[in-house]
Amino acid sequence: MKIKRKALTFRNLLYATQTYKSDEWYALALALRDTVIARGLYVNAPIIYTSTPVDDEKNEYTVYVPINAELTVEPEMPFKFMKELRIEDAFVFRLVDLEEPGEAEACILLDTAAESQGCKLKRPFYNIVLTVFDEVILDIVAPVEESSDQKNSPEAE
Repeated sequence: MKIKRKALTFRNLLYATQTYKSDEWYALALALRDTVIARGLYVNAPIIYTSTPVDDEKNEYTVYVPINAELTVEPEMPFKFMKELRIEDAFVFRLVDLEEPGEAEACILLDTAAESQGCKLKRPFYNIVLTVFDEVILDIVAPVEESSDQKNSPEAE
């Protein structure tokens, strides 16, 4: 297990927020990807999402799809465009086996690592979905909300 502390930046993101059951959120990602392709653009980085519980069965998901160019989006469209998503300081845990330790346990490990460095994390965490040789890898990115020890932040390196 290795938790890294770093900054992340993604540019030109198409995103949308909807409520889904936890095993159905990917439908939103596929819909966004299809929108990108229909506009003659392409996805140029992994899909990113956040999840906030709504009730016992559903979560509110915001899915971000990085694309190769800026896009003008009409206000009535079901998705939006973000020029940049910048996370200045975060703890990142790579979850290679989605079964062990599991996403919930990984979040506890991130909280513990942050606390040991005098930091408080901001929720929701960002999940970056990487697909390598048909295997799904999840990078859980936990933004630092406040830190009593700035010397360990990515900017100090």
